[in-house]
Amino acid sequence: MNVLVNYQVKMCSLVLFFLSLSGSAQTFDINYNSPTTLGTITDPLIDEASGLAASYNTENAFWLHNDSGDGPNLWLIDKSGAVLTHGIVKNKNGSNASSRDWEDISSFVMNGTSYLIIGNFGDNPINKSEYYLYIIEEPEYDPQSTSNNSYEILKTITYQYENGSQNCESIGVDVENEKIILVSKSSVGGNKIAYEIPLSITSEDITTTAKIIGQFPMDGTTAMDISNDGQHAIVLTYTDAYEFTRYDGTSWEDAFGIAPRKITMPQRNGGEAIAYGVNGIDLYLVREGKSSPVWELKGGIETGTLFQVDMAEKNDIYNKQVWVNIQGQDQPILMTDTDEDGIYACKVDLAVDKNYQYFFSYQNGTDATNDMIYESTGASCINDDGNREVFVSKQNLLLRKVLFSNCEERPNYYIIDECESLTGWNTNGLSLKNTDQKQGLSCIEFKGSSNVEFEKILTTPTHANGTEEGTVLEFWYYVSDPSLFEDSNQVEITSSGTSDVDEYSWSLDKANLVSGWNFLQLSTKDANKRGNPDLTAINYFRLYRSKTSEVTTRIDDIQLIGENNSFARDASLSLLTIEAGTLDPSFSPGILEYSVELPFGFNTIPSVTATANQDGKATVTITEAETMDETTTVVVTAEDGVTQRTYTISFYAALGKYLDECEVKDGWNPSILAINTVDQKQGEGCLEFSGTDDVEFVKNFTEAFDSNGSESNVKLSFWYYVSNVTALEDKNQVEISSSGQADVDEYSWSLDKNNLKVGWNYIQLETSLAAKRGTPDLSAINFFRLYRGKTTSITTRIDAINLYGGIALSTDNSLSSLTVDNGTLSPTFSAEELNYTVILPSGTSDIPQVSATATDQNSSVQITQAATLDDLASVTVSAEDGSVRTYRISFEIGDPTSIDDKDMSIQIFPNPVTDLLSIQSNTVIQSILVLNVNGYLKYSQEIYDQAIQINTDQWEKGLYCLKVTLQNGQTIVRKIIK
Repeated sequence: MNVLVNYQVKMCSLVLFFLSLSGSAQTFDINYNSPTTLGTITDPLIDEASGLAASYNTENAFWLHNDSGDGPNLWLIDKSGAVLTHGIVKNKNGSNASSRDWEDISSFVMNGTSYLIIGNFGDNPINKSEYYLYIIEEPEYDPQSTSNNSYEILKTITYQYENGSQNCESIGVDVENEKIILVSKSSVGGNKIAYEIPLSITSEDITTTAKIIGQFPMDGTTAMDISNDGQHAIVLTYTDAYEFTRYDGTSWEDAFGIAPRKITMPQRNGGEAIAYGVNGIDLYLVREGKSSPVWELKGGIETGTLFQVDMAEKNDIYNKQVWVNIQGQDQPILMTDTDEDGIYACKVDLAVDKNYQYFFSYQNGTDATNDMIYESTGASCINDDGNREVFVSKQNLLLRKVLFSNCEERPNYYIIDECESLTGWNTNGLSLKNTDQKQGLSCIEFKGSSNVEFEKILTTPTHANGTEEGTVLEFWYYVSDPSLFEDSNQVEITSSGTSDVDEYSWSLDKANLVSGWNFLQLSTKDANKRGNPDLTAINYFRLYRSKTSEVTTRIDDIQLIGENNSFARDASLSLLTIEAGTLDPSFSPGILEYSVELPFGFNTIPSVTATANQDGKATVTITEAETMDETTTVVVTAEDGVTQRTYTISFYAALGKYLDECEVKDGWNPSILAINTVDQKQGEGCLEFSGTDDVEFVKNFTEAFDSNGSESNVKLSFWYYVSNVTALEDKNQVEISSSGQADVDEYSWSLDKNNLKVGWNYIQLETSLAAKRGTPDLSAINFFRLYRGKTTSITTRIDAINLYGGIALSTDNSLSSLTVDNGTLSPTFSAEELNYTVILPSGTSDIPQVSATATDQNSSVQITQAATLDDLASVTVSAEDGSVRTYRISFEIGDPTSIDDKDMSIQIFPNPVTDLLSIQSNTVIQSILVLNVNGYLKYSQEIYDQAIQINTDQWEKGLYCLKVTLQNGQTIVRKIIK
């Protein structure tokens, strides 16, 4: 044990003080307030805002442009949305700049001058051969010249992507590293791709290639920005935004390889513009469409230099006592491990533009005087005094994590690749597959007949932590048809970054492979060996084989495990999955809190499955939530029986709108469909098909359906059950149209059977990615069809078809009218009054029928009539957003309401009347007159008799006025209820 002698006395007196400092977790993220609206853009010419950038020359102002088709126009607006000035971007020869498809703008300051960079790079068809970036010096605002100014381009960058044409709507600039960063809107293997282009501000136009630096799963990316300290990148989608963090000494490639943090955005339609403020912390955004609000998300962050030390390999830390010791600070500073991953961190306010020496230390026993360990780092990261050193160049400096007593990060023990991303892989013929993986969220798939299937150079070498005698290479390998392989294939790992040099290799006999997944374990002691491969620095992997025809193979979870690996304290998960919905953020062993948006209409909490990273050694305890207000917890207890990590999952319901709930067969074809009331996913039943016909489910809707959205944001989702996936032809077709038939004004999608499993599948389809015929109207969808060829009879089911675009749904669940056909409501009807009584005439036996109309035509009304006069009638109104309101009506029998006036000797019955109304008198009746409530004559007759029956069968329901004139001159007026 190394003891820091001159440190002991000071430490003894400060232990309790430091314990109190560690009481609150430090996240070091930007903490954003909820969005607030600063104002509204009133200029009608700004009708499709697609890019936003903070102005460095004009305080509290932003540069903004429209989407394609507007011309090369730039506006300067203030925070309230008022236009300050307008100008036109010009080429160097004075002509208007091309504005084929402007999609984003960013601002930056370099060498004391502020600039704007405009991305003319939109490409929805993904077929352009070149794209353009325009750099201009940021114009100065002149209040005397507020329109039709000219802004000359300083530099044009013409480029193509290294992997071919792409659609892009996102650009940011990192001045510190002189990089232009782009993020694609189009996907490759299910991922968005991040690219970089060198940044220079010379006036020379250049042609270049955008290089891939990363990829990550994310829905439609519409804008981005990079904070002016170069440490945060915000990427906007149609729903929310995601923030990546880059630590000092790391690249954007490193940053994009770590799951981003979700930032909740205001609900809006067509959001395609976001920007950091000039403080590099606050966020601002606008949306497409006229009269866009200007939103602000006020940010806050702990200032200072972030120190991080990785203590995961230290098993003797006492009570989490880890310190950073900084030159010039009177006291050592206690660090915290907020998520129990062994990484201790703290942020310290230090003066900028100054060098600091520092080192880390920790306590390994109860005696603070004697049990102190301080680090002894290698020569590569110490100065002449034996300490670490950092130059604090900015107020907020985020340092990367380093190992205690080492200047490097923790070695990548045993994991070669988790196969969650295509980054670094030779991508020819490869794609990311998200349905048939063996661990995590995905695996990598190869399709083709070329020899090389999987090849990767590792940017971070893998440390096997073992010897040649005890190290094993493990991975999962899927083969669609081993008979199409030549006799054997080759697996290689090297420490040279290339094949055949410093290499271990193995031959896999195809006779030992099965169709489907194979788990392979290859020992280095049995490998063919070339040169001197270094098991502490493996940086290359390749799998290849000759083939007689095209095959599909997949690979997942590649590990290199040495006999010295110790996982006694590993309480992490390797896999966390959920029956329905998607984890947000995407699963990562170090992320402990998740939320799940459940499919619209899903009425049960989905089950969770989890696998410990050390499966069979660590134990996993899952406590399932029972209601939406509860969370599911997954507690992992490490092999040591002490170390624990708790993962939590909360749930919330997605917004949606049923195209069809699949509760009844009305309107559906073919005629063989049945209602299954046992295996539905929501409600009381689902539709079931059995047979070999191509068409499984088709319906013409009598009322057109409004999806509440546009092509850019509407999603079709439903539950689809398949009894036998292998009996399906390769693809089936899903169609919706506004023409009442297939192939006209239609959106359609093909469902690859390889993405389906036996049982229920939750299908989500975006209209923006659909094949399109004609001009389908998403506000008037009236046709749905699902069909597929089959090789034999199968059973399929469908449930809960949802078509929704995210535009705010009405919350109005009130009635505009409520009536009964016999009697009067008490109190008088009001939309806010929920409980009523109806007094019925004595002798009434018929049960009054209730009628009701919703205030909002998009709300649904369900009326439950009373079964007896002792029952309640109820009216339940469901608003578009799913909220409900119930009105209730009770019935009472009142005093006799048939007229029995002895003085007049007249009877009128029954009242209320359904068909024949009888009038009897001991005195001769001269005439009878009946008027409706509007005063119009309904019946008139002179009779000169003592009795009469009037047929009211054809009368409308309502109130009538009866006037009886007797021969003696008396007149009797009574109310009649029909």
